[in-house]
Amino acid sequence: MNLLCKTKKRRLGYNLMELALVLGVAGITLGAIWQISTIIYDNVRTQRAYEETITVVNNVRGGYAGRLGIPRLGLNGLSASFIQENIIPADMERLPIANTCRNCNNRCADTPWGKADPSGGNAIDPNGTFRVCDWDLSSTPPQTSCKAQNCATPPAGSTQLFAVDIRNISVDACVQLTAKLSGPAAPAGIYDVNINGCNILEGSGCGAAPPTRVLPVTAKDMSAHCSLSNSRNILRLVYQLRLPTIN
Repeated sequence: MNLLCKTKKRRLGYNLMELALVLGVAGITLGAIWQISTIIYDNVRTQRAYEETITVVNNVRGGYAGRLGIPRLGLNGLSASFIQENIIPADMERLPIANTCRNCNNRCADTPWGKADPSGGNAIDPNGTFRVCDWDLSSTPPQTSCKAQNCATPPAGSTQLFAVDIRNISVDACVQLTAKLSGPAAPAGIYDVNINGCNILEGSGCGAAPPTRVLPVTAKDMSAHCSLSNSRNILRLVYQLRLPTIN
């Protein structure tokens, strides 16, 4: 009788150990699958953001080809205006818009990563995670970020430059998008690439890590400036409205 009980206990012990081993292996496998799927999903969103940027740049140039320039409406006014004019595609607009957007006319656009602002405790970004703004060559010191303007009384005049602002992205997404949008497959007429406030070509706003000041942006510059954790990186691409004439 005692021998039978001991045998049953040993068998039970082995079963529990085997179960723990199986669960451990399953946990590792699921963790690896989750990590791989996250990377794949992030790559899909990065590709989509790349395509959306090209679409918006081409739409801006097509829509404003016969105008004097880009109006000085700021990030809040120009993004809203471009949504209304379908320069920013409808599927990029934030819906529902009630109480989530502070742009003029309550029109905001977001990247494929959504509307959260990690730097603000994952609150909703009030001006959209995808923005377009006018870029001023004459400002002193040089402009390093998109500025908001008064919706009712924006400044007069226009500029020949505009910036596409892709906000709240991971280090990997920042590196991939910078490489794609400053390389051979990028839209022509790029004036500067701004990563987290650093103008890569102009050289201002870069702190203790001066850039190489060449395009495509070098791996060294991407590593130095696509450096904010928790998906807080901001990539700005500054474009000329009109492409240079080739004689």
